[in-house]
Amino acid sequence: VDTAHMDLNPAGTAVMPEGLGVRIAILSQSSKISVTRQPTSLTTDAGKTWKPAQKQMRAAVAYPAQRVVVLDDADTCDAALLEDMAALLSPGSEITTLGEKKPSASTGKVRAKHVLGRSLHLEDVSKTKIGTADTVVVRSSAADRSEQKRDGRVLAKTRLVLLARSKEVSVKPLRIVAQIQCEETAEKLQHLVDEAGDSSVTLETIDTAKLSAGAIVQVLWNPELNEVFRDLMDSDGSEITLVDASFFAPPGQKRSFGDILSLGMANKAVPLGILKADGSLSLSPRGRDMVTLDAGDKVVVFADTL
Repeated sequence: VDTAHMDLNPAGTAVMPEGLGVRIAILSQSSKISVTRQPTSLTTDAGKTWKPAQKQMRAAVAYPAQRVVVLDDADTCDAALLEDMAALLSPGSEITTLGEKKPSASTGKVRAKHVLGRSLHLEDVSKTKIGTADTVVVRSSAADRSEQKRDGRVLAKTRLVLLARSKEVSVKPLRIVAQIQCEETAEKLQHLVDEAGDSSVTLETIDTAKLSAGAIVQVLWNPELNEVFRDLMDSDGSEITLVDASFFAPPGQKRSFGDILSLGMANKAVPLGILKADGSLSLSPRGRDMVTLDAGDKVVVFADTL
């Protein structure tokens, strides 16, 4: 992944460009992926340069502790969302929530603080000490019926965040991650940020009409994923789709997921998992896992055409 150029679903023969600015988008069952494994062979040219590259990769993913402020419209913040955030943030990080009730979330090694108040009141937003925050998450209200009203609240809260920040003597660079319902709201939010005239403030918008709130957690940990999500959800290029399992094996026969993966990639598709006829879903199984493909089962693939 490169913010200037992104190639999703490249051919199997494609050569990955070199450089620290290059990222690989992967699907995994683990929220934190180890980059310390040695290659299968250390005698290749790639193997000779692996160790210094490994050190660079470790440094690239060693995210420092962050202070995150979460502004929500609900009485209390979503506990599941906070726990997911805490699982990804580095030890020593802090999550500060603003609301009328303290959320009952277990955040482990991440400190949790709560400010009693409302996210549409400047005085209460100021109490969260926006100037010392690394990231502010502006959530869309689930209680409001219309998309326009939800986004109107997001715009109002973002304006208050920028205003509260402008009143502080000392501030850190800030990233605002905002949930929106309508695409045109992204432009309005960016206009607010530009109008504030603070070059150390950056904006990420997540269209929750297309993505679940869980995307906030992933973008919070790795901002570059926002570009991947946007590319996945637009109408151009490759897309996630379902293919009848009979394409991969006759009904009732077993296949390793590695075999399914190889067959899919031979057709410029990347199998991501199995959707059984009973509705159960298995994403990112191991290559050696054996799967019985029955009638009605589907294989989840990322592909142009298949």
